[in-house]
Amino acid sequence: MLMEMLEKLDSLIAVLATGLITFFITKYKYYKNIPLDKLEIAYNRIYYPIYCITKSNIDIQKNIEKCKVYLTKYRKYADKTTLRVFETLEDTKFNNRAYEKFKKNIDEMNTKIRRRLGYLDSNIITTYKYLSLFEKNMLRIALELIVIYVLTFIVRYANGKCAKIFAYIDFFFVLVLAIEGICMIVMGFVIGFKEVFLSTKIKKKDISKE
Repeated sequence: MLMEMLEKLDSLIAVLATGLITFFITKYKYYKNIPLDKLEIAYNRIYYPIYCITKSNIDIQKNIEKCKVYLTKYRKYADKTTLRVFETLEDTKFNNRAYEKFKKNIDEMNTKIRRRLGYLDSNIITTYKYLSLFEKNMLRIALELIVIYVLTFIVRYANGKCAKIFAYIDFFFVLVLAIEGICMIVMGFVIGFKEVFLSTKIKKKDISKE
């Protein structure tokens, strides 16, 4: 029964793996096609100066005021995620948790753009460490799909006890993948709900000011 189920999953896993690989390749090509002059402006005028500010031990409110100058003047060069977390930070009246989230975004974007511009690069472990949570999850799922596909292929052509062992290992990875997929869906709903809630709150705030 387990063998039959894995065989049925084979084609589905192949489609999912192909889709995820295509997604990463498309994203990589898109990022590579961004003009370097614009990335350099973003790095020199936004991310590196703000990175230096957030590493200082000055009062949070003073740091945010300094950061706002750069983000206001060079807003069109800033990433949408940076603008979003900064707006959340302002809306929460400089909450420490929101400030840490903003710092993390600046660290990630600073590292990413720095690498793209050809500065000294980090090793694979450090690079993975500074990926966003979504990118880490997507990368793990892609690797799990590849492992499952390879194991399913082995199970199909193996015999006896060897086939059963690989089948159980394969089934274990399928369960892990299913759990991680459910977690990502729940996380997506939570993030979406938070964004809707914050945008509604900001709109109400703007209306009350008028």
